[in-house]
Amino acid sequence: MIAKQIIDEAIASDILLFTEAGKLGFKQKSAAPFPEALKKQIQAHKADIIAFLANQYNDLDIPLRSADKTRLPLSNAQQRLWFIDSLKQGSAEYNQPLAFTVSGQPNLAKIETVLSTIVARHEILRTTYHQDDIGAYQQVNASRPCHVQVHDLTTLDDWQSEITKIIAAESAKCFDLSTDLMLRVDYFKAPATERENGILLFNTHHIASDGWSQQILMREFVTLYAQLNADQPAQLAPLEIQYGDFALWQQQRAENGALSDALSYWQQQLADAPLVHDLPLCQTRPATKQHAGGHVHGQLGSEIAQPLLALALRLQVTPFMLMHALLSLLLSRYSNSADIVIGTPVANRVSPQLDELIGFFVNTLPLRVDTSQQDLYELVAHVKEVHLAAQQHQQVQFDQLVEHLNIPRSTQYAPLCQITLTTASEFGINQSRDMLASALASDGLTLAPYGVERVVARFDIDTHINISDAGIELDWMYDSSIFSHAFITRLNQNFAALLCQVSAQGEKNLPLRDIPALCESERQQLLTAGEQQRLDYDSSRCIHQLFE
Repeated sequence: MIAKQIIDEAIASDILLFTEAGKLGFKQKSAAPFPEALKKQIQAHKADIIAFLANQYNDLDIPLRSADKTRLPLSNAQQRLWFIDSLKQGSAEYNQPLAFTVSGQPNLAKIETVLSTIVARHEILRTTYHQDDIGAYQQVNASRPCHVQVHDLTTLDDWQSEITKIIAAESAKCFDLSTDLMLRVDYFKAPATERENGILLFNTHHIASDGWSQQILMREFVTLYAQLNADQPAQLAPLEIQYGDFALWQQQRAENGALSDALSYWQQQLADAPLVHDLPLCQTRPATKQHAGGHVHGQLGSEIAQPLLALALRLQVTPFMLMHALLSLLLSRYSNSADIVIGTPVANRVSPQLDELIGFFVNTLPLRVDTSQQDLYELVAHVKEVHLAAQQHQQVQFDQLVEHLNIPRSTQYAPLCQITLTTASEFGINQSRDMLASALASDGLTLAPYGVERVVARFDIDTHINISDAGIELDWMYDSSIFSHAFITRLNQNFAALLCQVSAQGEKNLPLRDIPALCESERQQLLTAGEQQRLDYDSSRCIHQLFE
């Protein structure tokens, strides 16, 4: 139902919707403004959201395991990451670095105290991963200190050029899943001649964290640091359960047949789905998937975004559904296929008990769309149906789905969906950076986000779209072993042209054949491509003979 989609979009904007005494309320986890388009969606579907929130968690109470049970199964999502790490004997593709420049002298002892408190609070950060005759498992270990690794670079001759390489290299260092804490923090001391005093780098492994979790990590760091700075005892509300409880509960639900209806839905929805997309590749796909990636950015102004938001409201869909429909249309033109599968991540915090837990919960939903509709309204209505059904059956983890459907595995590409789409950036990591900077400012420090120059291509194309009344931001992360920068740039330009065309028509319905797939510059280039090449032929021969 659309209520679930709106709730998920609110979560992605750091807004938690809840009911109290039959009324709808919200909490904002950051200082970012409440998106106007989201506010309109909530107002239009208020009753549905209240009803959904009142009923959604009735059968999803996760029990607390016995205290002596520390050997636990991997969650479904963890199994894939553990397998990849084992196969490659260590892999950095699932590292999640966050970095900040620091002006002022940081109190590293205080920072270590805060980090160690967080490690003690969240078992998943001190969990290690092993295998025995029974299979893979995770082991919860006793708490231990989390130290900041200090790198003295005060004698570095060329800080500005060298530090970028050093940060990228440190961010790409593999975690040892069998021994390490899943949180690593480094501080790089700068030469006295530099404006900043150093760079603070946080790094977590995806097997123990996701974008939402990084938000929790930063928020708890902020709270604990502020308490310590004010000579107050470090204190946070106790956690009801731990990630291991979730993994055990998830396994038991699968064994008890609780997912049978959802699995039947996916079996039917994805029957005979294409194993890999049909987009033309710029280079031959390597025998083993490469993870070196590239990035293309695009943007459109408010004059394009606002009519599209109004259209979404008119059609009673979320902006994400509209963007998904239009992206699917573009990809169908490029691939000459109406059968388009795009994956989208969902937070997958299926119970309020999970809201404050650090852990790997995020799930990928494979959204299969048929673009052979006659007009835009029909396509959007179809995409809405696909979304609502997928949300209703999202309790099946992606890796469970691949296994159940017996999708062939390949070393060349990701199973089922190689193209992904999100409409928010990692569930609020940018706001996390702002929160941390604000907290440390109280200790005489100034922090600013530092971009780690490392694009990891986990998929062939990973598209991020952020649409608001202010405009549209388009970010394309792509696998540079199969796509060129020029190709993805054209893809971005043509998608922008498609959005402009639909926006210019306001709320008018359009036949899909009338929506262009090429921007004007590329269209002109194709029209004139052969004008300068004229070949003479033997005029005494019939035309059919010229092809013999």
